[in-house]
Amino acid sequence: MESRSYYMVRAMRSTQEDFDIFFSRNVVAVGWSGIDFTAYGTEELQRLLQQVKENYYSGQNTAAQVVGKKLNEVRRFLSIRKGDILLVPYYSAVRIAVSKGEYQYDPGCACQDLANQLQVEYLTAQDGLLTISRNELSEALQRRLRVRGSTVSDLYEFGQEIEGILSQDNFSFDAQFTKRMEQKEVQFKKTLLTNLRRGKTHLQTGGIGLEQLVRELFECEGYSARVCAKRETQGIGDKDIEAVKSDKFSEVKIIVQVKHHDGVSDDWGVRQLEAIKDSGEHENASYLFITSAVPSQAALQRAGRCGILVMDGAELVDWIYDCIGMLSSDTLHMLGISTLPQIME
Repeated sequence: MESRSYYMVRAMRSTQEDFDIFFSRNVVAVGWSGIDFTAYGTEELQRLLQQVKENYYSGQNTAAQVVGKKLNEVRRFLSIRKGDILLVPYYSAVRIAVSKGEYQYDPGCACQDLANQLQVEYLTAQDGLLTISRNELSEALQRRLRVRGSTVSDLYEFGQEIEGILSQDNFSFDAQFTKRMEQKEVQFKKTLLTNLRRGKTHLQTGGIGLEQLVRELFECEGYSARVCAKRETQGIGDKDIEAVKSDKFSEVKIIVQVKHHDGVSDDWGVRQLEAIKDSGEHENASYLFITSAVPSQAALQRAGRCGILVMDGAELVDWIYDCIGMLSSDTLHMLGISTLPQIME
């Protein structure tokens, strides 16, 4: 195996607009667009990290673990060298790129927060970019690619598997079939997201239906989850779902606030979770704000400062798509999802 490294680089919001920047310009990109990374030399990494910390994570309520995680992502991105292999999650597939080792700052992509870029060369198939279904990957690598809140991850432990993919020894695919599946998936998710946002499903109204759906999604992931009563918390604090997964070694608890919105969700849901977090009621819990809409910049910034994860409508639909095979028939019916098999032409 060549002496090179392997990384996952996720398009920030994983929208088609983000993917267009990645694939049409032959780049991968990360956030922090208010700072031009190329203005700092390799010997100035610590000064750059300090600048990122001061500009983005200096709030009093910013969790130390959040700051550390994000600064590590900056380090990881800037450690990518020429010839390193990058996996880019692309809907239910991945695309593979080889780093050219040349960093650039594109102010035209600042509004998408994708201005800090690395030039790459995407691998191609007969009719376009090489697109590999995640089902072709090992279960461990699939899980790693799904880790939330991670933009740049080190995949060195999967180097042998990735090299096998590059040699085409360990997988097979039909490019035309993959492309048709990709188009079907994009249209499916777009329609489902529109229906969710506009109430064109049979979910119970008043937000209860979406809460029940999220509870079931957590159960698909192996959690024990419940929808919380509305008067379980004091003050502005509010939680819709508690999800717990435990074994003999550890316990993971996630406190969730769910908003069934169209358009833009403000920072109220984040503030509700922040109040619960500050109360200390749930020691060592994680906090997740889910909206079927698009979170406002104020919501994202507040969540980033206090270490609250955010899942927008598109990510929620991705989660539903990943769990379709495990959702109950009643839930699929309420979402308007057919269980009939299809023949791909």
